[in-house]
Amino acid sequence: MSRFALPLSRFPSRASSKPLIALESTIVSHGMPYPSNLHTATSVERIIKELGCAPATIAVKDGVVKIGLSPAELEDLARAGEEGRATKVTTRELGHCLNRTEPPKPEDAPAGTPASTPRQARWGATTVASTMYLAHLSGIGTFVTGGTGGVHRDHPASLDVSADLSELARTPTTVVSAGVKSILDIHRTLEFLETGGVTVGTYQSDEFPAFFSPTSGLASPITFTSPADVARTVVNNRLLGLPSGLLLACPNPSPLAGVDEAVAQALSELGPGNVTGKKVTPFLLARVAELTGGESLRSNIALVENNARVGAEVALAVRELEREMEEREGRGPQVAAGGEAARKQAGQKQAGQEQAGQKQAGRGRHGVKNSLVDDFPEGGIAEELLGDLDDESADDDDTEEYDEDENYDLASLLATNMAGRVLVMGGAVVDIIARPEGIAVGGTSNPGVTRESPGGVANNIVKAMTSFWGSPNITFHTATGNDSRSAFVLPAINEDRPTLKIKNHTPPKDAFARTATYTAILNQDNDLLSAVADMSVNSLIQPPAASEFEKTDDNPFGAKYFVFDANAPLSSIKTALERCSASSCESFFEPTSTPKLLPVISSNLLPKINMMKPNLDELKAMASALSLTGDPNQLAAKIRMLMGTETTTKTARLFVSMGAKGVLVADEYSVRLLPPDESHDEVANATGAGDTFVGALVHGFATHSMAMGPLGHEEVDKYVKFAQSAATMSLLYADGAVSPDLAKLEELPHFDDM
Repeated sequence: MSRFALPLSRFPSRASSKPLIALESTIVSHGMPYPSNLHTATSVERIIKELGCAPATIAVKDGVVKIGLSPAELEDLARAGEEGRATKVTTRELGHCLNRTEPPKPEDAPAGTPASTPRQARWGATTVASTMYLAHLSGIGTFVTGGTGGVHRDHPASLDVSADLSELARTPTTVVSAGVKSILDIHRTLEFLETGGVTVGTYQSDEFPAFFSPTSGLASPITFTSPADVARTVVNNRLLGLPSGLLLACPNPSPLAGVDEAVAQALSELGPGNVTGKKVTPFLLARVAELTGGESLRSNIALVENNARVGAEVALAVRELEREMEEREGRGPQVAAGGEAARKQAGQKQAGQEQAGQKQAGRGRHGVKNSLVDDFPEGGIAEELLGDLDDESADDDDTEEYDEDENYDLASLLATNMAGRVLVMGGAVVDIIARPEGIAVGGTSNPGVTRESPGGVANNIVKAMTSFWGSPNITFHTATGNDSRSAFVLPAINEDRPTLKIKNHTPPKDAFARTATYTAILNQDNDLLSAVADMSVNSLIQPPAASEFEKTDDNPFGAKYFVFDANAPLSSIKTALERCSASSCESFFEPTSTPKLLPVISSNLLPKINMMKPNLDELKAMASALSLTGDPNQLAAKIRMLMGTETTTKTARLFVSMGAKGVLVADEYSVRLLPPDESHDEVANATGAGDTFVGALVHGFATHSMAMGPLGHEEVDKYVKFAQSAATMSLLYADGAVSPDLAKLEELPHFDDM
């Protein structure tokens, strides 16, 4: 059962251009009193949005990890600390915190709370360490906080060292803070970070800051002069495969005079054993605020807002540098800044490599391959990286009101960041649908209506997948002719889909080929009378390259799903399945039609297919070809047993369309019929309902995989029901195969509902 929740909404057209910024939740629940904590959290999120990034406050709510909070959740978290409903959670406690689904105990409720008060959420407030871990797990590279933990001043006696330091040493995340909290031993903390191999630097200062004060009397190990300077180091660390993070310390723009005396008095009041463990830091910060008459709180707010600005600028610079590297990726061996010797060494190692730009590798914390070499432009890097970002990063909503569409870019961005790529192979077809006005009469012309629209099984699947919020990265392998219809079908499948890449295998320039067409004649009830399929161009479809299935620097999760129809040549299907089964990618087959299905079955490819969606006629045709007998339930169970046995994951799931009865699901749990939520007597167009079902189902599976949870019995059924609802919308849409209103479908099942 997954314990992650992603707030989802419609897919924004420019979502992939916005970097994500992680924010911790302990600073909200325990770092400041209410309502200052809420005002600060809201202000920080607004600053990040205004600079062109997307904030993601991380917390655990009732045992579910939340990557990004709604305004209502943020306010509840801000109140929860003082109401005893929030607990500080560092990395060692994360697993246990996910067990907390029970309501708060009566003794935890604030005094005077009536027994009949509705249940309120319990919160796990993530510290710097646990926020770093969850951010990295979610594909978020930049994390903004107030100050980090460190070595406590009584360390020789207490051995109290913050888990933040250990996490910095093993998690490659950029942490932007105001340095180490001044209540700690900053000198010993810097020594500890050096031992852990953590890159530590100060932003535009030679002296390491002390949280409330921009100075500590200690020299900074590194001075970063600009966001681009930080970005180059972040990317170089990644290319080198370093497992540790980067701590960027930003001097407090609103320093607090006399804070040392207040800190000393607060420390003296701790007393032996009075306050211990995770309660020490909140106690000291609150006491310092009292002793300074609230001035430390004002300073604290100013430094957090400043950190948010710097963190957003750094994230934008990293994103722009990554784009620049991608644009130059095919220009031959590249070398990181580091001298001529490094260039020569890299050049010697890469001599004779067939593919330009092939990379050496190091390995990070999770075994992800990293390129070791790259080149950076000389001089003017800050201007080059940041000069043209104003238009891109401008926020469409200038008001401070919460916008549902903004809850938001986050789901889409998480999908992009965590996406295991989905590869799709099959036909892009122009659907020509003719309907008579009355009862069709054979042997003569019939008055009626004819409509053309982009179609094709694989194309419809892609269109459905990219209609939903948080679409994963998709690469679509197809083929079109060099006629006028090619110009009609390709823009239609690529419009406003920033996570979609199309690889169109076209005919040679000196040859002519027609774009595939499917001409269907329907009766007055919109059932198919006859059809003509002109699909010869599909013989040009090539399989995805082996490298597309593999994990790479740009796609550390690799290809998660390979979806294909039977329109591609059998040779391409065989090759693609070989490459897919050799990786951790799972395949999903849409049979297309009985004649096209049978060659795949007779080629003994079922052991390499993980999932399939036949209709009842196709199920019976497969059973006949395999000499299997029984009722539909028995046939589904028997065929499923033949699937996926030669794949890495061994997954085998069969989804049989039973028409108005629903979908028959056969998986490792059972064979069960899932009826539709509602039936519709009036069907406007049945040509794309099955394809919509597959697109919605794979979208759900891929998004679930991004949330890093296994697909259990309940999860599979929820996604099937979601796909059934999507298919119904296409059934009721008369002017094309896939409904354009899929994004209006009620939310994909949230992981906290499972």
